[in-house]
Amino acid sequence: MAYMSAIAYESVLNVQAWNCKLCQEYKINLPKPFVNLTSGVRGFTVLSQIESLHRIYRNAGIYITGHGLGGAFAILAATDIKSLYQSADAVYTFGQPRVGNEQFASYYAKTLPETYRVINFADIVPHLPATSAGYLHSSFEEWYQTGMKTYKTCEGESPNCSNTVLPQSWSISDNNINNYITISTDPSQLTQDD
Repeated sequence: MAYMSAIAYESVLNVQAWNCKLCQEYKINLPKPFVNLTSGVRGFTVLSQIESLHRIYRNAGIYITGHGLGGAFAILAATDIKSLYQSADAVYTFGQPRVGNEQFASYYAKTLPETYRVINFADIVPHLPATSAGYLHSSFEEWYQTGMKTYKTCEGESPNCSNTVLPQSWSISDNNINNYITISTDPSQLTQDD
């Protein structure tokens, strides 16, 4: 039987200190909201649980996901998990802000190439903090245009995906998690694995 570990983060407001060793090593500038992250990300809560599960299910895949600020947590957690366990199979973020500077973006792209940033049309959050302040995205962007029906794939800070949307058109409502993920409660839409 195959097992999979999934770690999910959602946007949160509770903040505590984040000790980012990679940040010091690569002289990475993190936006102020990310310098003080929840203890549940870097602290004993998540990493100790991953360690316990990793001992039991050594061959299990590790998949990390997050929405909004939780997407930033997912990126930072993935770097830790990759360095601690040499494993982080894939990272999927939804409406994630920029996390670090050019050095971090380059390091991250090489270390965790299986990362996908999903962006809903004019979502403002992926455009923050500004590139003019030195912050960049790494990894692939899956930019969904109106209605989350069609998408375009770009790499890094491409001018051909979400960066085509003018700042005056950016929308905070496009960051709503309901725009990204729809969970059906209709029993006819649910399936059960055997």
